[in-house]
Formats: sequence, structure tokens, C-alpha cells
Amino acid sequence: FPITGANTKMHCKVFEDNSGALEIAKIHKYRPRTKHLNVKLHHFRDYVTRGEISINPIGTDDQLADYLTKPVNAEKLRKLRKGVMGW
Repeated sequence: FPITGANTKMHCKVFEDNSGALEIAKIHKYRPRTKHLNVKLHHFRDYVTRGEISINPIGTDDQLADYLTKPVNAEKLRKLRKGVMGW
């Protein structure tokens, strides 16, 4: 059966440890070195402007996705893995 009149709205939080990426996403300013950025950035910025995505700064030590992109030692791997798994 069809559902009518239902507007679901979702809010997404993005955690970023790179101050340059935070500035590019939040401040709409032309920079000569960023003119090559593609449509994905503008699409992302649109969501930020509409308030559907909020960008939050996070310390490098607390960035849970680091173990997916960087080599980390066993101790840090255990800590980050527990955070990702919610343990």
C-alpha cells in the first residue's frame, strides 16, 4: 500500500581531521589551487549548506577511519577497531 505525506529527513555527521578539507567544505570561496575539484564537492557543499550534513572537527588520534587508510601499530589498531565496532 502506498504511503503518502511522509517526509523523512536524515541528518548526517561527518568527522574530519584535516583543517584544509574542513575549510573547503564550509567556506564557499574560489581558490586557484582548488579549481580542479569536481562535481562531488559541489554536491557535498549543497548538503552542508542545506544543513543535512554537519562537518565536525576531530583530533587525528580519534579519527576512527585512520586504520583503513594508514599503517598503524597494533595498539592503535586495537583501539580504533573497538571504536568502529562499537565495543
